[in-house]
Amino acid sequence: MNTAQISLDIPCGYAADPALHPQWKSMCMYTHWIHHKNYHCPLYTWLAMGQIDHRAKGTSTCYFLYIEYRRHGGESHYQWKIFDTLDDALAFQAQGVATMVLPMISPAQTRKIKIPATVS
Repeated sequence: MNTAQISLDIPCGYAADPALHPQWKSMCMYTHWIHHKNYHCPLYTWLAMGQIDHRAKGTSTCYFLYIEYRRHGGESHYQWKIFDTLDDALAFQAQGVATMVLPMISPAQTRKIKIPATVS
């Protein structure tokens, strides 16, 4: 089991106080709706930049890709992946999200109840 500590910056759309979060960088430009090829519904995706603390080895920057969709009761459900580079995260967002297996997804609920975009 990995004992690294993970911290991430504030996701797009949330209020950020620069004094409290000096390393915060907006990733809003990478927030997208992706149409899933098998479930035939829109998925809401966004990126956040963060850090992994590898204990004795120091910290490294990483990128979190979040995928949001609806469960059968209409509630939101999330999947997330961690990438070492922004390019890897963007490549997966562009090519992998549309075909990934999503546990507990309800395509009908995901189509019916649009996930609100918090991007301003």
